[in-house]
Amino acid sequence: MTDQDSDVLTGYEAIGKFLGWTARQAKHRALSGDLPTFKFGRTPCATKSALRAYLAKRMTQAEASVRQ
Repeated sequence: MTDQDSDVLTGYEAIGKFLGWTARQAKHRALSGDLPTFKFGRTPCATKSALRAYLAKRMTQAEASVRQ
C-alpha cells in the first residue's frame, strides 16, 4: 500500500490540510472532542473515512437547521 492509498492521516497538519483548515483549527476541534481523532502514541491521527462521515453529518445538521 502506498501513502496515497492510506486512509490514515497523521498529525494535525495533515488532518487540517485534508479538511481545508489550519493545523491549529484541527487541533482545537480534536481537543474539544468535536473531531473524530485518535492518538497513536503521542501522534494525533484520523481516518479520511471518519472525517468524511463527520463532514456529511455536519452538513446534514446544517441543512436541517436552515429548513427550520
